[in-house]
Amino acid sequence: MGIRVLCVGGTLALLSRIVDPATMGLYGVAWAAAALGQNVGRNGAAQGLIALPKLETAHVAAAHVLAALLSITIGLMLAFASPAVEAFYGMEGLGHAFLIGGLFVPLMCLPAADQAVAQKQLNFSRLTIVQTIAMVLASITALIVALAGYHLVSLFALQGCVGPYMFLLFRLSGQPLGFSRFGMVHVKDIWRVGGHLSLTSVAAVLMQNLPQLIMAKFLSAEALGFYTFCFRIIQLIGTQLGGMVWMVIYPTFSSIQSDIERVGRAFLFSARYTAFALFLCLMVLVVAPGPFLELFGGDQWGGGSRILLFLAIMQMLASLGSNVFPTFQAIGKPSAGWRWMVFFSTIQASIVFVLARYGVEAVAVGMAASGLAMPLAPLWLSRVVGFPFSDYVRSMAGIILPVLPAIAIGMVIASWTQNLIPLLAFAIPACAAGAIFVGLVFATDRHLRENLGAVIAYGRKRMAPSQRGHGQQ
Repeated sequence: MGIRVLCVGGTLALLSRIVDPATMGLYGVAWAAAALGQNVGRNGAAQGLIALPKLETAHVAAAHVLAALLSITIGLMLAFASPAVEAFYGMEGLGHAFLIGGLFVPLMCLPAADQAVAQKQLNFSRLTIVQTIAMVLASITALIVALAGYHLVSLFALQGCVGPYMFLLFRLSGQPLGFSRFGMVHVKDIWRVGGHLSLTSVAAVLMQNLPQLIMAKFLSAEALGFYTFCFRIIQLIGTQLGGMVWMVIYPTFSSIQSDIERVGRAFLFSARYTAFALFLCLMVLVVAPGPFLELFGGDQWGGGSRILLFLAIMQMLASLGSNVFPTFQAIGKPSAGWRWMVFFSTIQASIVFVLARYGVEAVAVGMAASGLAMPLAPLWLSRVVGFPFSDYVRSMAGIILPVLPAIAIGMVIASWTQNLIPLLAFAIPACAAGAIFVGLVFATDRHLRENLGAVIAYGRKRMAPSQRGHGQQ
């Protein structure tokens, strides 16, 4: 994950020095539609494989074909709809952006079945290596395309080329294509769970991107560019860390779904660690957003500091619902995810529709306020799984309370260092806030210290070269 964040983040930083805010805005609107197609093709056609009690070769073949059909259909729909979209929004160049996004959708869905099979087999080491190498290659490709002058295509390539590279790497690593004869019964087996996952994917994409689709009707492409750039930075943290945890939790919790009490304990444990990591990463953006944007993207993005501030707060609040929905999926209640996301998307859409006419910063404030609804998600899970919600509150209090003084002190230090060069103006308050947060959490939580120490020791043991003595196996 660290390699991926550095690679994708570094590439995004370089692209932001080449691409202007208006192009970033066009990408932000068109990517919402492309991401929708990607998630429907990937999750609806392949993630259902994980929930199957017995995985057959015919199921894998059906997933490959279903993913291809869904992704090609959605890609063609986006391409044919591009003129109408540009006419509706009245934004020059948006139709071309939708056409590019439609072309990338089938490419992004190529490794859908391969990824699901690796998750089903709990082969996370192989999957992580393939994903990481693919992201490095996609980042190189995006930079080459940008330097060739195709700025809009380069933004899509940064994420859109990961799929085809993963597909090739799976083949090079020896994983067979899995094509064979299959029947409708195999498609039904996948779609029984995959249908709910598709709805969840649609709802998740809408929840993430609906604000941009609404804002495009009220704001300029340049204003949208500032929002998109800041949102991509936040997603870089939330998606990479949250996605990695989600990838592990869904198949792992599925293997113990018959023991609901154990699932509840595992959720509380994992949610605590995930929130700790997300809070630490996001908090450093809250204390010094302006210097970070100038350092990361250059002077042209400095005007988005308040947008980044409130979006980081929104993501911190959203992290309170970490791991809820893969847990629902793992215990056989996949519809919970899309129903919640439709509810939450409705809240956000209403806020954005009201505030968009007042500017992009007003929208960012509203998005942060919408995050206050996220604790309802673990409350819902506690009712289903059976653990007391008070246990969740006590578990998360040790993470939430220390972040408040850490941010306050970090902001005070940031006001003292604002006249320094951007590197120091960001690094000093960010390091101070991070050190205070980690120090307070570890000082007040003995169990977290012990558990984290055990995890680190286990990781060192796993990564250490095996040594076999005489008579040892």
